[in-house]
Amino acid sequence: MKPNIKTGIITGLVGGLVVSLFGGWSVAIIGILIGVVIGLSSGGRVDRKKGFVKLALESLRTVGAGALVFIVVSLFQNFIIAPAIGKQPSQLMVALPANLVGGLGMLIVAAVVTGLHGLPQRQEQLGKVLILGLLIIAFPFFDQASGLRWSAQVIFALIFVILGLGLNIVVGYAGLLDLGYAAFFAIGAYTTGILSSPQHGIYMNFWLVIWIAAGIAAIWGLILGAPTLPLRGDYLAIVTLGFGEIIPVIFRNLTTVTIKEPLTCWILPGLFKFFGSTTTFQCVVWADNLDLTAGEKGINPIGRPSLPIIGEFQSSN
Repeated sequence: MKPNIKTGIITGLVGGLVVSLFGGWSVAIIGILIGVVIGLSSGGRVDRKKGFVKLALESLRTVGAGALVFIVVSLFQNFIIAPAIGKQPSQLMVALPANLVGGLGMLIVAAVVTGLHGLPQRQEQLGKVLILGLLIIAFPFFDQASGLRWSAQVIFALIFVILGLGLNIVVGYAGLLDLGYAAFFAIGAYTTGILSSPQHGIYMNFWLVIWIAAGIAAIWGLILGAPTLPLRGDYLAIVTLGFGEIIPVIFRNLTTVTIKEPLTCWILPGLFKFFGSTTTFQCVVWADNLDLTAGEKGINPIGRPSLPIIGEFQSSN
C-alpha cells in the first residue's frame, strides 16, 4: 500500500473514532478540521514546483481514502456501536447529511490547503490565513444551525490558551518561575465582573471595562513586581505562590465590605481624643456591608459585549 493512501486511511480512522465521542453533526466539523490537518501536514512531502492545481488533484486519492474510512467508521459507530452500548443513535436524516458534509468538507479543504503548497511562499501564507479566517467566521453560525453548542466550550478553551501564552512570556521568555500568574488573571476577571454587572448597579460598557480591568491588573503586577524583582528561583516561586493563594481568599471573602472616609472616621476623632477632647464627628460611610463578589457563588450576571450590527452576545447565539 502506498504511504499516502495509508496516511489517508489512518487519518480517517482516527477521525471516525473521535466522532464516536460526540456524534451527530460533530462529524461535519471534525471532518473539515481533519482536512486542514491533512493539507498542512503534506507540506514536507510534495513537489512545490507542480503548482496549485496539480497538487490539489494529486491529493484527492489520499484524502478520498481518508474521507471514505471516516464516513464508514462514523456511520458504523452511530448505527451499530451506539445501540449496542445503550446509546441513542442519531437519526438517519441527521447522520447521512452530517457525514456527507464532513466527508466533502475534508476532501475540499484538504485539496485546497495541499494545493497552497504549490504557490509562492507569501501567497501560500496568505491563503492559509484566509482559510483559517473563513473557518473561524463560519464556525459560530454552523454551530448554532447544527445545535452542537460548542461555542461556549471553545471560548473557555481560548481563554485558557491566552492565559498559557501570557505565562509563556513570564516563564518561557523571561525565565522567571512565577507561580502566582493566575492571580492577575483573577484580578482582571473580577474587576470586569464588578464594573459590568447589574448586581452592583454599575453597568459600564464592556469595551471600556476590559481596558480598566487590564490597567488594574497591570498596577497590581507593578505592586508585586517591584519588591520581588531581585528574587530568583525558589524564592521568587514562594513569594508569587503566596500571592496567588491570597487573591482567591480575598475575593471569596469580599461579601461584607464597609468603606469609611478616613478623615472623619479615624484621623480627626483620633486627634481630638489624643488631646483629651470629647468632640465627635459624623463618620462618612462610602459603603456599608457591600457584597462585591458574592463569595463562592460568584458575580451573576456579568455584562456581555455588544456590537452595532450583531447586537449583544448571548449563550444561544
